[in-house]
Amino acid sequence: MLGLISGFVGLIFANVVGRYLLLHAFHFDYNFQPLLNLATMLSVAALTVIAGWLASHRVLGQKPLEVLREE
Repeated sequence: MLGLISGFVGLIFANVVGRYLLLHAFHFDYNFQPLLNLATMLSVAALTVIAGWLASHRVLGQKPLEVLREE
């Protein structure tokens, strides 16, 4: 969920800034790409899951009490 939310918020800001900055300040064309936005949002969610799994991979095979005693 965290990856989907962060991807969605990032895409909203990127599209808004891209639309107004590129269109008005730099006079470039702006085209909304829904499939590219969806792919980006899903890849951010996947990267969030992978990063979380890699960060906790070491402790997943241990008992909770052992991990807490190490800390």
